Amino acid sequence: MSVELKGLCLKCPNCGATLEVAPDLNQFSCGYCGSEQVVLRRGGTVALSLIGDAITKVQVGTDKTAAELAIKRLRDDLTKEAVQCQNLISMAKIKNSSMDVWSPRVPFFIGFGLFFILFSNKNSSFGIVIGIIFIAIGIWIASAWRSQLNEYAKEASKITEAYKARCASISKEIDEKLNLVKSS
Repeated sequence: MSVELKGLCLKCPNCGATLEVAPDLNQFSCGYCGSEQVVLRRGGTVALSLIGDAITKVQVGTDKTAAELAIKRLRDDLTKEAVQCQNLISMAKIKNSSMDVWSPRVPFFIGFGLFFILFSNKNSSFGIVIGIIFIAIGIWIASAWRSQLNEYAKEASKITEAYKARCASISKEIDEKLNLVKSS
């Protein structure tokens, strides 16, 4: 004796057409609109769901997980950027400090030059020339030292501006990922 299984009549979630679904059918396409459907059987109930909806749910979950992982990576990137910025500024300070060796010599050269000029024999131009040379060296050192300070300030400013731009870009990306996580 064979038992004939009857199909269920359900509405297509896409076009609303009445469809007869056989009991052994798990996936099919609507004969009217062609949309692919999956048959959901749970707790004695049977329903149809568009395959695209299921894929969309999986995609949303995947996007959320990817965004959460990206947030962690981006926050780590921000920390690394801060450390790198501080290291670059420290290196610029070290380069600048090499010029600090010359800063105490400026008053020495100028003072020594004035000493030669003031206490040299007024009849001899040798002391005056030596004094002028020492003063010129002192002024040259002061000028080079000041120029180096300006270069350090420019370099530190460039480093800081680049750091701020990178941090702003990373922070914007973090905000976008947080919004994606919140909306999921």
